[in-house]
Amino acid sequence: MDKISPAGTTGDLTVYVFSFNRGVFLENCLNSLLACDIQAPVTVIDDQSDDPHTQEVLERFKKDFRIVTAGKASISEHKTGGLYNNMRFAFQDAVAKGKQYALFLQDDMQLVRPVMDADLAAASAFFKANPNAAELHTCFMKRFFRDRDQQLARLDASGEAYLRPSDYPGFSGYSAVGLFDVERFSQLFGDLQQGEYANNEFAQKQGIQMGISARPFMMWLPYPISHRGKKRNIPLQIVEAVGGCGFYPFDIMPGHKVDELLNRDRTDHPYAEDWLQCPTLKPTPVWSFAGGLSNLLARGGIRRRIGAFLLRVRYG
Repeated sequence: MDKISPAGTTGDLTVYVFSFNRGVFLENCLNSLLACDIQAPVTVIDDQSDDPHTQEVLERFKKDFRIVTAGKASISEHKTGGLYNNMRFAFQDAVAKGKQYALFLQDDMQLVRPVMDADLAAASAFFKANPNAAELHTCFMKRFFRDRDQQLARLDASGEAYLRPSDYPGFSGYSAVGLFDVERFSQLFGDLQQGEYANNEFAQKQGIQMGISARPFMMWLPYPISHRGKKRNIPLQIVEAVGGCGFYPFDIMPGHKVDELLNRDRTDHPYAEDWLQCPTLKPTPVWSFAGGLSNLLARGGIRRRIGAFLLRVRYG
């Protein structure tokens, strides 16, 4: 496979991993970067984890990656803690390093194949063809949204990404993870809003589009554990236990499967459930990647009914 080499386009790329108190997930994420031979510089930004395992993982990987402990966030969200404070730091850091592209991952994600020169060449073609785009989402698509995306997501002019319309009922202009054109992001967004929904709403109002890569190379792990208010309270733990949350890492894709993915008909959207192998997870037709009640809804059957009931109780 045509991996990135230090003499190639990797000089334009820097990678950031955002971490908080999920040691086993973080370890898997960082191991995937090593297994996929990522050669771009990697910075792990930890949101002041106090979990002993997470702290041990951070210490162990100091030999491989730059580790940064975040300062106290000026604004902390209930769902994501100080993530957006840390993302602002990452953008500033990428600018200071003179990097064109910044790849953002979270600790409950992993690479599933090597990043190639051709992947960044495709990203360059996408950004050139779409001056109103600042991000290429480099994850696989989710089968949960299949019907919606089959109808609405279309290949862009470069043939390297799918675009959703600005009135798409979901994320069409921004995601907290993926490949950002650093200068373009500053031009179009100015600065980050606080939270994923706020940034996506801003993008939709401004006509900013996000590409969904036809050449995905990373993904969230299915049915992850999550935090709310940087804590795992008893109700959340119960909901996630019933929803079958846990640690379900992906196999790294074998070479022949990567070739099949990259050479497929591009009208075939790349859904995670169709392409990725998760050997420790009992097969289910649709995966959840969000934690909390989302896992109950994705499991189907009585668990879906329980999740729907709890949603009605929460939102009335």
